[in-house]
Order: sequence, then C-alpha cells, then structure tokens
Amino acid sequence: MTALADETVRESPSSTSPGVSSVAAGDRYPATCYGHGETTTAHGSTSALWVRLGLKSGGLGWVTATALQEDPAARGLGQC
Repeated sequence: MTALADETVRESPSSTSPGVSSVAAGDRYPATCYGHGETTTAHGSTSALWVRLGLKSGGLGWVTATALQEDPAARGLGQC
C-alpha cells in the first residue's frame, strides 16, 4: 500500500499505543491484513480501521487505513 502522509506506525491498533516506526508519504509498504481498533480524538475514542504492515526493519506494526492510499478491503486483504 502507498502512504498518503507521514504517519506513526503503532505497536497495536490504537492511537495511544507506542510508536514502533513510521511511514513516509509516497512510499509503499507491504500490508498483511486489516482490523478494527481505536483512534483517540479531542471528542473521545472512536472505532477505526487499521492495517497491519510488515516493517522494513522487521516485525509488524499498525497504521490507520486513512493514512494509506488504497482501501484495505479493495486490495483483497483479509481481516486479522
């Protein structure tokens, strides 16, 4: 998948989870699956779609689907 913007990659699908890496706008990343998690905003926590990525440095991390160009379901990714 292609990143639309620079974004923090999280340890788990939650915006309050520790950052483990980052994606850079315009770069492509290997998505493995998608799932639902939480995004914390000024108005509280909401359910959000997250994509699990294989990190270039090894391991896995999560990034919000809104940071990516393609819709995870449209790319044929299975749910985690």
